[in-house]
Amino acid sequence: MTENNAHLTAEEEVLAEIEHYVGVMNHRAGFPDGTKKYEITPDGKHTARPGFFHTLSDYGGISLVRVITYGGGVRAVLGGYHKPVEALAMIKGFVKGWDEREISIEEYVRNAELHENEQRHVDMARASM
Repeated sequence: MTENNAHLTAEEEVLAEIEHYVGVMNHRAGFPDGTKKYEITPDGKHTARPGFFHTLSDYGGISLVRVITYGGGVRAVLGGYHKPVEALAMIKGFVKGWDEREISIEEYVRNAELHENEQRHVDMARASM
Protein backbone atom coordinates (compact mmCIF):
# COMPACT_ATOMS: atom_id res chain seq x y z
CA MET A 1 0.00 0.00 0.00
CA THR A 2 2.98 2.34 0.46
CA GLU A 3 3.54 3.03 -3.25
CA ASN A 4 0.24 4.94 -3.59
CA ASN A 5 0.29 6.44 -0.10
CA ALA A 6 3.75 8.07 -0.03
CA HIS A 7 2.19 11.38 1.07
CA LEU A 8 0.44 9.85 4.11
CA THR A 9 1.69 9.76 7.67
CA ALA A 10 2.35 6.34 9.18
CA GLU A 11 -0.98 6.42 11.05
CA GLU A 12 -2.89 7.54 7.94
CA GLU A 13 -1.29 4.68 6.01
CA VAL A 14 -2.44 2.18 8.65
CA LEU A 15 -5.97 3.63 8.53
CA ALA A 16 -5.96 3.39 4.72
CA GLU A 17 -4.85 -0.25 4.96
CA ILE A 18 -7.64 -0.97 7.45
CA GLU A 19 -10.19 0.53 5.04
CA HIS A 20 -8.71 -1.57 2.24
CA TYR A 21 -9.19 -4.77 4.27
CA VAL A 22 -12.72 -3.74 5.24
CA GLY A 23 -13.46 -3.26 1.52
CA VAL A 24 -12.04 -6.72 0.79
CA MET A 25 -14.22 -8.23 3.52
CA ASN A 26 -17.34 -6.53 2.16
CA HIS A 27 -16.53 -7.69 -1.35
CA ARG A 28 -16.12 -11.26 -0.09
CA ALA A 29 -19.40 -10.90 1.82
CA GLY A 30 -21.11 -10.21 -1.50
CA PHE A 31 -21.27 -6.42 -1.63
CA PRO A 32 -20.10 -4.79 -4.88
CA ASP A 33 -17.10 -2.47 -4.62
CA GLY A 34 -18.12 1.03 -3.56
CA THR A 35 -21.20 -0.11 -1.63
CA LYS A 36 -22.00 2.11 1.35
CA LYS A 37 -23.35 0.89 4.69
CA TYR A 38 -26.66 2.69 4.04
CA GLU A 39 -28.88 2.92 1.01
CA ILE A 40 -31.57 5.48 0.40
CA THR A 41 -34.91 3.84 -0.34
CA PRO A 42 -37.28 5.29 -2.96
CA ASP A 43 -39.26 6.99 -0.17
CA GLY A 44 -36.07 8.77 1.01
CA LYS A 45 -35.30 6.70 4.10
CA HIS A 46 -31.80 5.57 5.00
CA THR A 47 -31.69 1.79 5.38
CA ALA A 48 -28.62 -0.06 6.66
CA ARG A 49 -27.28 -3.12 4.84
CA PRO A 50 -27.22 -6.15 7.17
CA GLY A 51 -23.95 -8.06 6.87
CA PHE A 52 -21.93 -4.96 5.93
CA PHE A 53 -18.59 -4.47 7.72
CA HIS A 54 -17.35 -1.03 8.75
CA THR A 55 -15.20 0.64 11.36
CA LEU A 56 -16.04 2.91 14.26
CA SER A 57 -13.51 5.12 15.96
CA ASP A 58 -13.46 6.70 19.38
CA TYR A 59 -10.72 8.08 21.62
CA GLY A 60 -8.09 7.21 19.03
CA GLY A 61 -9.17 3.57 18.81
CA ILE A 62 -10.70 1.55 16.00
CA SER A 63 -13.45 -1.05 16.24
CA LEU A 64 -14.55 -3.40 13.47
CA VAL A 65 -18.31 -3.94 13.45
CA ARG A 66 -20.88 -5.66 11.26
CA VAL A 67 -24.37 -4.31 10.60
CA ILE A 68 -27.07 -6.62 11.95
CA THR A 69 -30.30 -4.59 11.54
CA TYR A 70 -31.89 -2.42 8.87
CA GLY A 71 -31.85 0.40 11.43
CA GLY A 72 -28.06 0.32 11.60
CA GLY A 73 -27.51 -1.79 14.71
CA VAL A 74 -24.08 -3.40 14.79
CA ARG A 75 -22.23 -6.26 16.42
CA ALA A 76 -18.57 -5.82 17.40
CA VAL A 77 -16.41 -8.22 15.43
CA LEU A 78 -13.14 -7.56 17.27
CA GLY A 79 -14.62 -6.46 20.56
CA GLY A 80 -13.79 -2.99 21.85
CA TYR A 81 -11.58 -0.26 20.44
CA HIS A 82 -7.93 -0.82 19.60
CA LYS A 83 -4.95 1.27 18.53
CA PRO A 84 -4.92 1.41 14.72
CA VAL A 85 -1.83 -0.81 14.37
CA GLU A 86 -3.36 -3.41 16.69
CA ALA A 87 -6.72 -3.19 14.91
CA LEU A 88 -4.99 -3.76 11.57
CA ALA A 89 -3.24 -6.87 12.89
CA MET A 90 -6.53 -8.19 14.27
CA ILE A 91 -8.37 -7.49 11.00
CA LYS A 92 -5.64 -9.28 9.03
CA GLY A 93 -6.04 -12.22 11.43
CA PHE A 94 -9.80 -12.18 10.89
CA VAL A 95 -9.30 -12.30 7.10
CA LYS A 96 -6.72 -15.09 7.49
CA GLY A 97 -9.25 -17.06 9.54
CA TRP A 98 -11.83 -16.45 6.82
CA ASP A 99 -9.34 -17.79 4.26
CA GLU A 100 -8.69 -20.89 6.34
CA ARG A 101 -12.42 -21.51 6.78
CA GLU A 102 -12.89 -21.55 3.01
CA ILE A 103 -10.32 -24.30 2.43
CA SER A 104 -12.04 -27.68 2.25
CA ILE A 105 -10.79 -30.83 3.93
CA GLU A 106 -10.48 -32.36 0.45
CA GLU A 107 -8.09 -29.58 -0.54
CA TYR A 108 -5.96 -30.16 2.56
CA VAL A 109 -5.84 -33.89 1.77
CA ARG A 110 -4.91 -33.16 -1.86
CA ASN A 111 -2.14 -30.78 -0.75
CA ALA A 112 -0.85 -33.29 1.81
CA GLU A 113 -0.65 -35.98 -0.84
CA LEU A 114 1.20 -33.62 -3.21
CA HIS A 115 3.60 -32.64 -0.43
CA GLU A 116 4.21 -36.30 0.46
CA ASN A 117 5.03 -37.09 -3.19
CA GLU A 118 7.37 -34.09 -3.36
CA GLN A 119 9.07 -35.20 -0.14
CA ARG A 120 9.62 -38.68 -1.58
CA HIS A 121 11.37 -37.11 -4.59
CA VAL A 122 13.53 -34.96 -2.30
CA ASP A 123 14.43 -38.00 -0.20
CA MET A 124 15.34 -40.01 -3.35
CA ALA A 125 17.47 -37.14 -4.65
CA ARG A 126 19.32 -36.86 -1.34
CA ALA A 127 19.88 -40.62 -1.25
CA SER A 128 21.46 -40.54 -4.71
CA MET A 129 24.03 -37.90 -3.72
